[in-house]
Parts: sequence; C-alpha cells; structure tokens
Amino acid sequence: MTDMRLTINKIDFEIESVPADIRRAVEADPIVRQGLRREIFAWDREAGKGRMIARTVKDGAIPLGNALTFFVPRVGSDGTVSNNDKLAQKNAERFLAAVGARDVLGVLRPLARVLPLPRVGLPRERFRPFDKAVNYTVVMETEFATVRLREASRNLTAYLFVPAQVFFRAEVAEEERPALQKLMEEKPSISNRRFGTILPEANAANRDIRRLATAQRIRDLQPAVTAAREAGTPPEPAVADAFGRAVREWRMLVPQDAT
Repeated sequence: MTDMRLTINKIDFEIESVPADIRRAVEADPIVRQGLRREIFAWDREAGKGRMIARTVKDGAIPLGNALTFFVPRVGSDGTVSNNDKLAQKNAERFLAAVGARDVLGVLRPLARVLPLPRVGLPRERFRPFDKAVNYTVVMETEFATVRLREASRNLTAYLFVPAQVFFRAEVAEEERPALQKLMEEKPSISNRRFGTILPEANAANRDIRRLATAQRIRDLQPAVTAAREAGTPPEPAVADAFGRAVREWRMLVPQDAT
C-alpha cells in the first residue's frame, strides 16, 4: 500500500492518509457535511404513507457520491485546525486548471469511472413498526474514507472522500418522543438504535484507498484504546464505537488469509 497513485487527466497524484485532527477539520466543510448526514425518507402517520426525500435511481436505490474539497489547513495558536479560505480558493483554481476541469463536478465525473459510486436501499422494514405510532424521518449518515491527493511538483492538493459505511436511524419531533418511547417499552423488540453496514469494495482502487484511510483511523484511535485497557477501564463509548467500526471495516477489506 505504499506509493499509491491516482491519475486525473494524465496527472499522477500521490494518495496519502489523513490524520484525525485534519480529517475532523476537513469534514467540517459545509459541502462535505452535506454528504455526512442526509434525510432520505419521511413518514406521515395520519396520511398513512411515506415519501422519499433523497434522489433515487431506477431500482429505488440511493446513490452515494464521492466528494472532493481543496481544504488548506491552518493551525491556530490553540492548536485548532481550520480552513485557510483564501489559500483554499487559490488551491482549487490551480487544481482545476491543471486537470482541465471547469468545476469540481468536472473532476468527480471521470473519477467515478475509477471509483464507482455505491448505492444503498432504504431499510424500510426496519422502520415499519413505527408507522402507526409516530411521524418520523429516516436519516442516513455516511462515513467516508478520507485521503489527500498530492502532486508535489505542481503544488496541487485536494482531499478525496470515498463512501465506506452507512448508518440509519429514525428522527422524530420533540412532541412525538413520548409516543415512540411508549412503543419501545411495550414492544422491547423494537429499537431506534442507529444501525448500519459496511459498503462492499467496488474494485481494487476503492479497496486500496479505504484500506489506507482505515489503517490511519485505527492508528489514531489505538492509543486511547490501549490506555483504557492498561488502566483497566473501558474506552470512552465514542472511541470504542469508532474503533470497532474501523476494525470491522479493516477485517472486511483485508481478509485474514491475505495478511
């Protein structure tokens, strides 16, 4: 997995892993955040019907897109990482000019031939038990494999996001929560816990990018997990959850007989 490269319009970009502090800052970009959380389905209890909010393709599946941003990190005096908007704009202009694209879509469209876009279906049956009790909206959250593209000789960089895992849960208005809670108390088999799935690898390029990003996430989280183990205490729930997700994805991308 060393010296990974991705070619865009005859320009070879190195593919680099992204440490946690930079990844968190990049994911705060408004454009990226649109892909992290999406409302995909709304149910109207009184009307007895639902409607899709997300765009779907012919078979009813929801397409998931790759994303690209030209974030340029700026570290504040307190260590906080944010985007240097002025340099990011210049970076975007130089990158697009170099690859001959008018806009980001002009880069993502040809990239989709190299990194095919996955699709997911609405897990309708999982939420059907809520239909007679509440109005609700199904929210889909996407966890991306994040890497940096870099062409050093031209000083070109961009951050590429490839869908890796998706999660679903129902959200209800404040006034609907007692009814939902009552339903779950009466029927313990019904749960509104977030659930999800790891997306299958689309091809070798998709697999290798996700391996690189997943290995970085595991490295980022390992110190906190190790420290908790040595202290004889469980890791913080958010850390344990993120670590577990990363390990499960790694095991899928790197079968044990391949290690």
